Amino acid sequence: MSINMISVATNRWGPIYLQALCNVLGRRRSYHLCDLIAAYLARQRQHPFIAALHANMSVVRQLPLDSPALTEDVSRQLCHALHGYTDLYLLLSRRKERVQNRVELDSLSRQSLYDVLTVQEGTVLVGLHNTAFDLLILSLPEVFPAVQILGNPEPRGSSRTMNVIRWRRGVEITPTTPEALLEAAHNLRAGNTVVLSADLPQAEGESRMFFGRPSRLSGGYSELACMTGSRVLFGCIHSISPGRYRAQLRPIEGPDGIDRKERERAITERVLRRMESCIRSHPHEWLMPYQVWEQA
Repeated sequence: MSINMISVATNRWGPIYLQALCNVLGRRRSYHLCDLIAAYLARQRQHPFIAALHANMSVVRQLPLDSPALTEDVSRQLCHALHGYTDLYLLLSRRKERVQNRVELDSLSRQSLYDVLTVQEGTVLVGLHNTAFDLLILSLPEVFPAVQILGNPEPRGSSRTMNVIRWRRGVEITPTTPEALLEAAHNLRAGNTVVLSADLPQAEGESRMFFGRPSRLSGGYSELACMTGSRVLFGCIHSISPGRYRAQLRPIEGPDGIDRKERERAITERVLRRMESCIRSHPHEWLMPYQVWEQA
């Protein structure tokens, strides 16, 4: 049954079914159903998706992988994720409502946003897989004049359907291919915005320390920013009440007076430390479905 529930949620019809269900049940009853589903799924450690959540959370929470407390942690992660999708689908059903009505910015974020919008420079917006990251993504076209989001080069199942939903709200996800990277560089030089994730593990690449352990997280955002002379902005989002969220945007600056490679490494390190801080502050709102550390 658990495998079937995960399969329904992740196949290409999953988002459509879930949106219809949320519209029928409303927020309160949908939340209650989400909590029951999350508690059940968190115990299904044999599934690769659930196993990855346990492995990642064991590092973040510094708990042994066989700790019973991890099941509760993963249950809370899944609750936040399902609540986030409930809020997303209810928002999508109200076509005229702006995402910004549900996502607020703190004062530092508003200043960072003002700085970005008042200069003629490209911006590399770096984020992580928060449980409500789609709400942050959908808010971008309401703020930035031109946005390119680099995503999975081979989207499948629910990811393909979600990309269609995002496109209908003015967000186009570009598969991360060599051609798309060239397009991204062109867009940044034209003063536009490119969005990438910083927490997606790579099969190959340089080892980087993350939560005190070696990982293979990409630093491609730093290379793209330094190559095009663009600024880097780190963004994350967390819930503050049912149906409402707060986004944080912080500038990431590299030191002057060093060569480009050293500047890239410095920016990557600062992004990783900012990402660690964000995850520590809201550990149950980070949902990375792939194992980040090889031996968690």
